[in-house]
Amino acid sequence: MISDYLCCLRQWKEQYAPQEPDGEWNPLFCEALEKKILSVIVTWVVTWVLTWVVTWVFSCGPTFSMATGANGTIVRNTSSSINSGVPPE
Repeated sequence: MISDYLCCLRQWKEQYAPQEPDGEWNPLFCEALEKKILSVIVTWVVTWVLTWVVTWVFSCGPTFSMATGANGTIVRNTSSSINSGVPPE
């Protein structure tokens, strides 16, 4: 929903820009200029959150190992359950 709004803001900035330097400003053009900072903030926050989540998953999350059983089936175990004897969360 926010991404749709930000897309509209980009379109309004181009579509409703005054044609002449002294021209009248369309309210949608004004809103696009005012909300540009919102676009920057949202992009920064989303990027930061995704970076944090990916970093956490790869550094703290359980690691998986796969092995082939005697009958050729794939057996999956987590290192936490192998090392501690406790099933993974």
